[in-house]
Amino acid sequence: MLKRRAATHHKAAAGKPRISVAEQEQPVFRQLQQIAADNHARLIIGWSGLPANGDGSYAWMKQWAAANGTGFIDWHPAEQSVVAAIPSLTPGNPHSGGHYRSWVQHLIARAYAEAIRRQ
Repeated sequence: MLKRRAATHHKAAAGKPRISVAEQEQPVFRQLQQIAADNHARLIIGWSGLPANGDGSYAWMKQWAAANGTGFIDWHPAEQSVVAAIPSLTPGNPHSGGHYRSWVQHLIARAYAEAIRRQ
């Protein structure tokens, strides 16, 4: 069972940098690494929030994965490519509480599938 504490979105104390949600979840990622190692499996992680719209979690998670020998699903370049080709195609649903349109979900799923096939 994973032991975790709830991530917060509290403002940083004066003079201190704000910690991203991903960084707040670092103990959980370490637990997942241990579970993967115990089961002779490779951990592949990702972050669903777009880098431009987030709190720095995507970039932090990508860096953490590289520093810790963990796979990272970097789906953002594919999303940028689609938006560059079709600028009117937005990633977010205007009616939603934050979930992406199906074409973005497809890019994320495809990135995971490709990473799994490479294993």
